[in-house]
Amino acid sequence: MLLKAALYVFALTFLFACAFQIIGRLLINYDVKNGHIRLLLFSYFPVFIVPIDQDLEAEELPLIKTVKPNLSRVNFTNRFVGRVIEVRRKKGFIRRFTLTPDDPVSFLNQIRHVQTVNSNKSQSNS
Repeated sequence: MLLKAALYVFALTFLFACAFQIIGRLLINYDVKNGHIRLLLFSYFPVFIVPIDQDLEAEELPLIKTVKPNLSRVNFTNRFVGRVIEVRRKKGFIRRFTLTPDDPVSFLNQIRHVQTVNSNKSQSNS
């Protein structure tokens, strides 16, 4: 009886994880637009917007660092299994958060491109 209940709990947990892996990407999405990182609900409604400036750092985290709970980081991931990007900034209410974009390399390149353009603008204004 106890073994049967444990198997049901395991099966339901596994099914939930699989469903979230698929449905999570439909609910939460990310993009880099107009010099901001945007967290989008249903790929349309921006619910969290972070300006990209020189104080912002973004990097891909190794899997071992994402498994360990971290209370100083807000988790905006949209799937359980995927490559994770951590964004850190020096100011703001939420200073560290994680994302799981579909193409992490392209996402990081977009952030770095915006930072380069902003840096060139600030140098030419000086």
